Amino acid sequence: MSLSSIIDNLRNRFSKPRQNNKTSVGLDWGFSSLKLVILESQGDTYLLKDARIVQLPSQDLKLSQLIKDLDLPPSGVNLGICGPNVIVRYVSMAKMSKEEFRNSLRYEAASHLPFPVEEVNLDGAILKDLPDSQMLVMLAAARKDFINERLKVFQDAGIKVNILDIDSLALINAFNYTCGRKEDVLSGAVALLNIGASVTNINVLESGIPHFSRDINVAGKDLARQASRDIAVSNFVTEIRKSFDYYEAGSTAVINKIFLSGGGSLVSDLAKNLEGYLGIQIEQWDPFGNFEFVTQLNEQDLRSNSAQFAVAVGLA
Repeated sequence: MSLSSIIDNLRNRFSKPRQNNKTSVGLDWGFSSLKLVILESQGDTYLLKDARIVQLPSQDLKLSQLIKDLDLPPSGVNLGICGPNVIVRYVSMAKMSKEEFRNSLRYEAASHLPFPVEEVNLDGAILKDLPDSQMLVMLAAARKDFINERLKVFQDAGIKVNILDIDSLALINAFNYTCGRKEDVLSGAVALLNIGASVTNINVLESGIPHFSRDINVAGKDLARQASRDIAVSNFVTEIRKSFDYYEAGSTAVINKIFLSGGGSLVSDLAKNLEGYLGIQIEQWDPFGNFEFVTQLNEQDLRSNSAQFAVAVGLA
């Protein structure tokens, strides 16, 4: 199974649903829980049909049985992956056609990936033209053994996986659909911080197009511990600043705003503390912002916890 990406949505970041009604399922497999979102496209809108968080027990469990018990639609799921077995790189290359790029992808990617090319599933996209006959491209790769382990769980559960995407890219997909028309998003560089339980996804966008992606291992479980919170926040800020400095060293743009999501972003006073340490305006965004809800759902409760569903929304 090839690694699918959000190539089409990056080229048209305000993409609308197809005109025919279609249900899609996004499943964000985190370290402590599964986040599930079911959307139905209806003309120019999406209808939120279901959104659930299923905690993963700490004891041994048959994960395939747990997934089977979710009673998912027979159409299958879109699954996200992240962590040390997954990599996203943004590099400049000599300008070429889409066909030439596809044909040379494995050769071009070899020098930019930390894994041997033969050990990964690889995808890529041309993002935009650059001066001096160059172009900005995105390379995305995941180790085959890691992918196969994930897919086997769903195979054992009898659930089809339609799309395999990277959490950071799914996050960008959800953000651009929800917030892509905001003036500050279109006019400069913004950062997305998606703070999960064990991993934080960092992305930097310029005019809605990604230019930097990185996962760090300081996240919600560290920031929520009262005994060591000051140290965790300090480490967190250091890693964020390091990422921003790396991006800004290679760009003429400066990050002017941070958009927060993820369950870890709901830690008390975190946004206020980060804003003070980093000196950058911070906004919490609602991944459900542009959706209609089926009447059976508790819209108020879901919106208050919507930050946890950002990746699952992007996958769906």
